[in-house]
Parts: sequence; C-alpha cells; structure tokens
Amino acid sequence: METQRREALTAVKEAVRAYVREPTPAHAGQVETAWRRVRQLDSIAQWRHGPYFAPHRSAERLAS
Repeated sequence: METQRREALTAVKEAVRAYVREPTPAHAGQVETAWRRVRQLDSIAQWRHGPYFAPHRSAERLAS
C-alpha cells in the first residue's frame, strides 16, 4: 500500500509541475485526478486499520 501511495504522490508532483508550466484546464484536471487517487488510497488505508489506529488516540484509550 505504501508503494502505491508513494507512486500516487509522485503523480501529483508531476501533474502540479505540468500545471505550473502551462496552467490549462486539462492540467488542472490531471492535478485533481492525481489528488483524488491519493485521497482514495488514504481512505482505504484508514478503513483497513480501523478507528483506533491513530497513534494520537492510543493515550486516550489507555486513559479511559
């Protein structure tokens, strides 16, 4: 999963660079599509780990 996310972030960087060089609606769409993929991967990873995966919540669970 981490490899896919890294590749997705690389695609975002490439899309943003293309948009900076030539800010067209097509390049803007590519940026949006690339970010959508990253968000999708993040939501899948969050779903797989469940609601108690977040490290900042471990202290909360221990305290209760």
